[in-house]
Amino acid sequence: MFNNELSNLKVIVNYNPYFYEETQISVNTVEQITFEHKKLNGTKVLGEFLKDKNVSKFNRRSILKDILKFWDKDFKAKLNSQKEDLLNRTESVKKKKVKKFDFASIYAFAFICVLGIMIQVNLFNSTKIKQLLYRPLYNNILIGLIYFTLIACLYMILIKSYIEAFRFVGNGSKKFIYQEFKDIKRNFNLQHKELKSHLFKYVNINSYKQPFKLKKIYDPQFVLTRLEKYRFYISDKLSQFSKNYYVILIVAFFFKLIVLGLIIILGISYMNL
Repeated sequence: MFNNELSNLKVIVNYNPYFYEETQISVNTVEQITFEHKKLNGTKVLGEFLKDKNVSKFNRRSILKDILKFWDKDFKAKLNSQKEDLLNRTESVKKKKVKKFDFASIYAFAFICVLGIMIQVNLFNSTKIKQLLYRPLYNNILIGLIYFTLIACLYMILIKSYIEAFRFVGNGSKKFIYQEFKDIKRNFNLQHKELKSHLFKYVNINSYKQPFKLKKIYDPQFVLTRLEKYRFYISDKLSQFSKNYYVILIVAFFFKLIVLGLIIILGISYMNL
Protein backbone atom coordinates (compact mmCIF):
# COMPACT_ATOMS: atom_id res chain seq x y z
CA MET A 1 0.00 0.00 0.00
CA PHE A 2 2.81 2.39 0.84
CA ASN A 3 5.55 3.84 -1.31
CA ASN A 4 9.15 2.65 -0.96
CA GLU A 5 10.18 6.15 0.06
CA LEU A 6 8.29 5.55 3.33
CA SER A 7 10.12 2.38 4.33
CA ASN A 8 12.57 4.22 6.58
CA LEU A 9 9.80 5.62 8.80
CA LYS A 10 9.12 4.32 12.29
CA VAL A 11 5.38 3.98 11.82
CA ILE A 12 2.96 2.12 9.55
CA VAL A 13 -0.62 3.37 9.31
CA ASN A 14 -3.35 1.29 7.71
CA TYR A 15 -5.23 4.32 6.38
CA ASN A 16 -4.23 7.65 4.87
CA PRO A 17 -7.01 10.20 5.46
CA TYR A 18 -5.93 12.26 2.46
CA PHE A 19 -6.92 9.57 -0.04
CA TYR A 20 -10.35 8.42 -1.06
CA GLU A 21 -9.74 4.88 -2.18
CA GLU A 22 -11.91 1.77 -2.17
CA THR A 23 -8.84 -0.30 -1.26
CA GLN A 24 -8.61 1.40 2.13
CA ILE A 25 -10.55 0.21 5.14
CA SER A 26 -13.78 1.96 5.99
CA VAL A 27 -13.57 4.44 8.88
CA ASN A 28 -15.65 7.48 9.74
CA THR A 29 -13.27 9.56 11.84
CA VAL A 30 -9.51 9.99 12.09
CA GLU A 31 -9.61 8.71 15.66
CA GLN A 32 -10.69 5.26 14.41
CA ILE A 33 -7.54 4.77 12.32
CA THR A 34 -5.18 2.05 13.55
CA PHE A 35 -1.39 2.08 13.36
CA GLU A 36 1.79 0.31 14.41
CA HIS A 37 4.95 1.91 15.79
CA LYS A 38 8.39 0.58 16.70
CA LYS A 39 8.06 1.96 20.23
CA LEU A 40 4.75 0.17 20.83
CA ASN A 41 3.60 -3.43 20.97
CA GLY A 42 0.83 -4.45 18.58
CA THR A 43 -1.72 -2.37 16.74
CA LYS A 44 -3.18 0.75 18.35
CA VAL A 45 -6.30 2.81 17.69
CA LEU A 46 -5.25 6.42 17.21
CA GLY A 47 -7.96 8.09 19.29
CA GLU A 48 -7.50 5.70 22.23
CA PHE A 49 -3.72 5.92 22.10
CA LEU A 50 -3.65 9.74 22.20
CA LYS A 51 -5.66 9.61 25.47
CA ASP A 52 -3.66 6.71 26.98
CA LYS A 53 -2.25 7.91 30.32
CA ASN A 54 0.00 4.83 30.49
CA VAL A 55 2.14 6.40 27.75
CA SER A 56 3.92 9.63 28.60
CA LYS A 57 2.70 12.79 26.91
CA PHE A 58 6.16 13.22 25.38
CA ASN A 59 6.00 9.78 23.72
CA ARG A 60 2.45 10.33 22.52
CA ARG A 61 3.47 13.62 20.93
CA SER A 62 6.54 12.01 19.36
CA ILE A 63 4.55 9.11 17.89
CA LEU A 64 1.85 11.47 16.65
CA LYS A 65 4.53 13.47 14.81
CA ASP A 66 5.71 10.23 13.16
CA ILE A 67 2.15 9.45 12.05
CA LEU A 68 1.65 12.92 10.60
CA LYS A 69 5.02 12.67 8.88
CA PHE A 70 4.01 9.31 7.40
CA TRP A 71 0.74 10.70 6.04
CA ASP A 72 2.56 13.71 4.62
CA LYS A 73 5.19 11.64 2.81
CA ASP A 74 2.72 9.02 1.63
CA PHE A 75 0.36 11.64 0.23
CA LYS A 76 3.09 13.59 -1.58
CA ALA A 77 4.71 10.43 -2.97
CA LYS A 78 1.36 9.22 -4.32
CA LEU A 79 0.50 12.66 -5.67
CA ASN A 80 3.85 12.98 -7.47
CA SER A 81 3.30 9.55 -9.00
CA GLN A 82 -0.16 10.58 -10.25
CA LYS A 83 1.22 13.83 -11.64
CA GLU A 84 4.01 12.07 -13.54
CA ASP A 85 1.51 9.57 -14.92
CA LEU A 86 -0.71 12.35 -16.27
CA LEU A 87 2.27 14.23 -17.69
CA ASN A 88 3.49 11.09 -19.44
CA ARG A 89 0.07 10.44 -20.94
CA THR A 90 -0.12 13.99 -22.32
CA GLU A 91 3.47 13.76 -23.55
CA SER A 92 2.17 12.58 -26.94
CA VAL A 93 1.38 16.21 -27.75
CA LYS A 94 4.91 17.29 -26.95
CA LYS A 95 6.52 14.35 -28.76
CA LYS A 96 4.43 14.84 -31.89
CA LYS A 97 6.90 15.72 -34.62
CA VAL A 98 5.51 19.04 -35.74
CA LYS A 99 7.68 20.68 -38.35
CA LYS A 100 9.03 23.92 -36.98
CA PHE A 101 7.52 26.75 -38.95
CA ASP A 102 9.94 28.41 -41.34
CA PHE A 103 9.43 32.18 -41.50
CA ALA A 104 11.70 32.28 -44.56
CA SER A 105 8.79 30.96 -46.66
CA ILE A 106 6.61 33.97 -45.80
CA TYR A 107 9.44 36.40 -46.47
CA ALA A 108 10.35 34.69 -49.75
CA PHE A 109 6.76 34.73 -51.07
CA ALA A 110 6.30 38.35 -49.99
CA PHE A 111 9.56 39.36 -51.69
CA ILE A 112 8.62 37.58 -54.94
CA CYS A 113 5.15 39.16 -54.87
CA VAL A 114 6.54 42.69 -54.43
CA LEU A 115 9.23 42.09 -57.04
CA GLY A 116 6.58 40.82 -59.49
CA ILE A 117 4.50 43.96 -58.98
CA MET A 118 7.58 46.14 -59.55
CA ILE A 119 8.33 44.25 -62.77
CA GLN A 120 4.69 44.50 -63.88
CA VAL A 121 4.69 48.31 -63.57
CA ASN A 122 8.19 48.37 -65.13
CA LEU A 123 9.89 50.26 -62.32
CA PHE A 124 13.23 48.90 -63.53
CA ASN A 125 12.82 50.69 -66.92
CA SER A 126 14.27 47.69 -68.73
CA THR A 127 13.83 47.22 -72.47
CA LYS A 128 14.05 43.43 -72.21
CA ILE A 129 11.36 43.39 -69.51
CA LYS A 130 9.11 45.55 -71.71
CA GLN A 131 9.65 43.14 -74.59
CA LEU A 132 8.80 40.18 -72.33
CA LEU A 133 5.65 41.74 -70.92
CA TYR A 134 4.53 42.84 -74.39
CA ARG A 135 3.84 39.19 -75.07
CA PRO A 136 0.40 38.36 -73.53
CA LEU A 137 1.45 34.83 -72.48
CA TYR A 138 4.37 35.96 -70.34
CA ASN A 139 2.48 38.96 -69.04
CA ASN A 140 -0.27 36.60 -67.83
CA ILE A 141 2.33 34.30 -66.29
CA LEU A 142 3.78 37.24 -64.33
CA ILE A 143 0.31 38.26 -63.14
CA GLY A 144 -0.35 34.66 -62.15
CA LEU A 145 2.96 34.59 -60.28
CA ILE A 146 1.99 37.73 -58.34
CA TYR A 147 -1.39 36.24 -57.37
CA PHE A 148 0.06 32.85 -56.48
CA THR A 149 2.77 34.34 -54.26
CA LEU A 150 0.24 36.59 -52.54
CA ILE A 151 -2.10 33.65 -51.86
CA ALA A 152 0.83 31.45 -50.80
CA CYS A 153 2.05 34.13 -48.40
CA LEU A 154 -1.38 34.37 -46.77
CA TYR A 155 -1.63 30.57 -46.65
CA MET A 156 1.75 30.28 -44.91
CA ILE A 157 0.62 32.84 -42.33
CA LEU A 158 -2.47 30.69 -41.66
CA ILE A 159 -0.24 27.60 -41.31
CA LYS A 160 1.90 29.47 -38.81
CA SER A 161 -1.17 30.38 -36.74
CA TYR A 162 -2.48 26.80 -36.88
CA ILE A 163 0.82 25.21 -35.82
CA GLU A 164 1.40 27.76 -33.08
CA ALA A 165 -2.12 27.13 -31.76
CA PHE A 166 -1.40 23.41 -31.58
CA ARG A 167 1.92 24.01 -29.84
CA PHE A 168 0.10 26.24 -27.36
CA VAL A 169 -2.35 23.44 -26.59
CA GLY A 170 0.54 21.05 -25.96
CA ASN A 171 2.40 23.44 -23.68
CA GLY A 172 -0.83 24.54 -22.00
CA SER A 173 -1.64 20.97 -20.99
CA LYS A 174 1.52 20.75 -18.91
CA LYS A 175 0.91 24.15 -17.33
CA PHE A 176 -2.66 23.12 -16.51
CA ILE A 177 -1.50 19.91 -14.81
CA TYR A 178 1.20 21.68 -12.80
CA GLN A 179 -1.25 24.36 -11.67
CA GLU A 180 -3.88 21.82 -10.62
CA PHE A 181 -1.38 19.84 -8.56
CA LYS A 182 -0.09 23.06 -7.05
CA ASP A 183 -3.65 23.79 -5.90
CA ILE A 184 -3.96 20.25 -4.50
CA LYS A 185 -0.79 20.70 -2.43
CA ARG A 186 -1.93 24.08 -1.18
CA ASN A 187 -5.24 22.60 0.00
CA PHE A 188 -3.40 19.63 1.47
CA ASN A 189 -1.10 21.88 3.49
CA LEU A 190 -4.07 23.80 4.89
CA GLN A 191 -5.94 20.67 5.91
CA HIS A 192 -2.82 18.93 7.17
CA LYS A 193 -2.30 21.88 9.49
CA GLU A 194 -5.93 21.65 10.62
CA LEU A 195 -5.66 17.92 11.29
CA LYS A 196 -2.36 18.35 13.13
CA SER A 197 -3.89 20.99 15.40
CA HIS A 198 -6.88 18.74 16.08
CA LEU A 199 -4.84 15.66 17.01
CA PHE A 200 -2.44 17.51 19.28
CA LYS A 201 -5.45 18.75 21.24
CA TYR A 202 -6.12 15.10 22.07
CA VAL A 203 -2.71 14.88 23.67
CA ASN A 204 -2.63 18.27 25.41
CA ILE A 205 -6.25 18.70 26.53
CA ASN A 206 -7.66 15.84 28.61
CA SER A 207 -11.26 16.93 28.15
CA TYR A 208 -11.02 17.27 24.38
CA LYS A 209 -13.01 14.52 22.62
CA GLN A 210 -14.32 16.17 19.45
CA PRO A 211 -13.98 13.67 16.54
CA PHE A 212 -12.49 14.71 13.21
CA LYS A 213 -14.72 13.42 10.40
CA LEU A 214 -12.93 12.26 7.29
CA LYS A 215 -15.16 14.24 4.96
CA LYS A 216 -13.21 17.32 6.07
CA ILE A 217 -10.06 15.94 4.48
CA TYR A 218 -9.26 17.19 0.97
CA ASP A 219 -10.06 14.68 -1.75
CA PRO A 220 -7.92 15.06 -4.92
CA GLN A 221 -10.05 12.62 -6.90
CA PHE A 222 -12.27 15.36 -8.31
CA VAL A 223 -9.26 17.24 -9.66
CA LEU A 224 -7.73 14.06 -11.05
CA THR A 225 -10.99 13.37 -12.89
CA ARG A 226 -10.88 16.85 -14.43
CA LEU A 227 -7.30 16.27 -15.52
CA GLU A 228 -8.27 12.99 -17.14
CA LYS A 229 -11.03 14.75 -19.11
CA TYR A 230 -8.51 17.37 -20.15
CA ARG A 231 -6.18 14.60 -21.36
CA PHE A 232 -8.95 13.27 -23.62
CA TYR A 233 -9.46 16.81 -24.92
CA ILE A 234 -5.75 17.02 -25.78
CA SER A 235 -5.86 13.59 -27.43
CA ASP A 236 -8.80 14.71 -29.59
CA LYS A 237 -6.89 17.84 -30.62
CA LEU A 238 -3.89 15.69 -31.48
CA SER A 239 -6.04 13.39 -33.62
CA GLN A 240 -7.55 16.32 -35.54
CA PHE A 241 -4.14 17.88 -36.06
CA SER A 242 -2.65 14.60 -37.32
CA LYS A 243 -5.39 14.29 -39.95
CA ASN A 244 -4.78 17.81 -41.30
CA TYR A 245 -1.05 18.28 -40.74
CA TYR A 246 0.38 16.44 -43.74
CA VAL A 247 -2.34 17.75 -46.08
CA ILE A 248 -1.33 21.26 -45.05
CA LEU A 249 2.34 20.56 -45.77
CA ILE A 250 1.53 19.02 -49.17
CA VAL A 251 -0.53 22.07 -50.20
CA ALA A 252 2.30 24.35 -49.08
CA PHE A 253 4.75 22.26 -51.11
CA PHE A 254 2.59 22.60 -54.25
CA PHE A 255 2.44 26.37 -53.77
CA LYS A 256 6.23 26.46 -53.66
CA LEU A 257 6.46 24.19 -56.69
CA ILE A 258 4.05 26.32 -58.78
CA VAL A 259 5.79 29.57 -57.83
CA LEU A 260 9.19 28.07 -58.61
CA GLY A 261 7.93 26.77 -61.97
CA LEU A 262 6.54 30.18 -62.97
CA ILE A 263 9.81 31.86 -62.01
CA ILE A 264 11.80 29.37 -64.10
CA ILE A 265 9.53 29.91 -67.13
CA LEU A 266 9.88 33.70 -66.89
CA GLY A 267 13.62 33.46 -66.27
CA ILE A 268 14.26 31.24 -69.28
CA SER A 269 12.06 33.45 -71.48
CA TYR A 270 13.93 36.57 -70.30
CA MET A 271 17.32 34.97 -71.01
CA ASN A 272 16.22 33.97 -74.54
CA LEU A 273 15.18 37.46 -75.55
